[in-house]
Amino acid sequence: MTFELRLTSRMHRDMLQDLHRPHGFARERVGFLFVGAARLDRRTLLLARAYEPVADEHYIDDQRYGALIGKKAFSMAFERAHRTRSGMFHVHAHGGKGPPRFSKLDTVESDKFCPTFFGTCQPLLHGAIVLSGTHAAVRLWTAPDAAPVTRIDVRLTGGPLSGLGDLHAVA
Repeated sequence: MTFELRLTSRMHRDMLQDLHRPHGFARERVGFLFVGAARLDRRTLLLARAYEPVADEHYIDDQRYGALIGKKAFSMAFERAHRTRSGMFHVHAHGGKGPPRFSKLDTVESDKFCPTFFGTCQPLLHGAIVLSGTHAAVRLWTAPDAAPVTRIDVRLTGGPLSGLGDLHAVA
């Protein structure tokens, strides 16, 4: 089974713009990407539907993390995913160019929270994304007890189809 995530060039640009806004104390921004899915033969196509930034008041001041968000931010994302029957992805950016990597902390934390997304939005696909200015790394869960898939083809649409490349996330 192969997986492909498609999002518009505009949505990609808007996500990066949002994720690079300064915050009063957080060193990073976080948002949620909501996706639909379609199975085509041996390929699963994930289509980005909407991106929603986490509101300033939902960040928790804890300098051990680049960004820490509270239960209310997750609850609001769960509610939207449930209402729109969408898969959801926790998104943040590391900046720079080239393929980003999930940090060890990103991996540990996404291993904790991504499987919980299935409690509200089963049987959809969920995960985490780290963006650079030119690439994306994705960790995708197909079930709450499954290991994440880390080889995801990410493509931009909206004009000529251009790829962000075959991307590998560090597990």
